[in-house]
Amino acid sequence: MFKKILKCYDYKFIAALVVLSLIGLIMVYSASMVTAISRYGVSGDYFYKKQKLALIAGFIIFTLSAIVPYKIHQEKAVLKILLGVAVALLILVLAFGHTAGNAQSWFKIGPIAIQPLEITKLTLIIYLAAVFANKQEYINDLKRSILPPMLVVLFICFLIILQPDYGGALLILGTVAAIVLCSGISKKSILKISLLGVIGTLIMLAVLLVTGNMTFCFLRGV
Repeated sequence: MFKKILKCYDYKFIAALVVLSLIGLIMVYSASMVTAISRYGVSGDYFYKKQKLALIAGFIIFTLSAIVPYKIHQEKAVLKILLGVAVALLILVLAFGHTAGNAQSWFKIGPIAIQPLEITKLTLIIYLAAVFANKQEYINDLKRSILPPMLVVLFICFLIILQPDYGGALLILGTVAAIVLCSGISKKSILKISLLGVIGTLIMLAVLLVTGNMTFCFLRGV
């Protein structure tokens, strides 16, 4: 059985991933050596070591994720847990997050910085892929297949905009749009979704203008 599992992996993709990661590691060392010494007063390989540790941690998570059967992500209980964790992190970062780049979008735990947006992106990809896979029989019925998950996406984007991280929200919307286009819906449905997307974005911006500042101040205890 183990041999069958090994045959299922795309080793060309894995090889490309490893090569690109190692090239990136070398580039970090080359680009940050002088800056580390002159600006921050640390050793030349300081940022290289941090990147190397992050790379090792990433490959460990990658390996563990590859072992887990992908079909488990289609379970409703798993999807609810993933979404619940992502939303909870986005709410908590508004109250206890670290501000960087004019956006309160990071958790600072000692030397480690975690951005809930990255976890949210992965969660939404898994969530939408599972939802659309389970709704292929009526994928063109927008009220049943597209509208419910889009409401979830808009709520998540609203939380991200409150940070405020407009670039992150746009990245989420772009990723979602790509997944919807690959979901197997018809061209007619795509036009309808585009119209709904414009309306939804305008509504979200209007709500943000009216309540955004008040909500943000409340979460920060002002």
